[in-house]
Amino acid sequence: PEDLFEVGVVGAIARMIKVPDGTMRILVQGGQRVHIDRWVRETPYLVAEVSELPDQVTSESAELEALMRNVQQTFSSIVESNPYLPEELQIAIANIDDPSALSHLIAGSLRLKGEEKQGLLEEVDVALRLRRLVDILARELEVISIGSEIQNQVQSEIDKGQREFVLRQQLDAIRREAELLKKFTDGGLKIY
Repeated sequence: PEDLFEVGVVGAIARMIKVPDGTMRILVQGGQRVHIDRWVRETPYLVAEVSELPDQVTSESAELEALMRNVQQTFSSIVESNPYLPEELQIAIANIDDPSALSHLIAGSLRLKGEEKQGLLEEVDVALRLRRLVDILARELEVISIGSEIQNQVQSEIDKGQREFVLRQQLDAIRREAELLKKFTDGGLKIY
């Protein structure tokens, strides 16, 4: 029990697949967020009493709407620049009206550290969770932007190197042609 978080999600097994290497893959459908109140049993497996941990909406609707729009727009920019996120996710995010569902879907879609995901899961105040997401998404967008700049610089250097190589090759060809022409003209040969 001491190795587990106190806040988690009740999950239902949706599908079990046996993989050729002999292991099992399990698709779990997440449900309600819960808090572990107490451990009932530890052997042969863990059993706990849990209570639901519902979301709380304490902000004004205008502030919540502004936070949602900000999160949706920033996440949309991230999806456009990231190959690991499918475009369908961008459409799904744009069509979510529930701030809680929006925050959970985005948090689940990003490659975040476990502590960050857990922190978002434990935050019951929807507005505070969306504010945290705004910060996380802004950081992610900055990382993507810096990565793009690095990629552009590398590509520019490669292009510059290729241009220089081609120009050197052309210059060598011109020199060879000039030397050949000089041999012809110095040797008394005329070209008509």
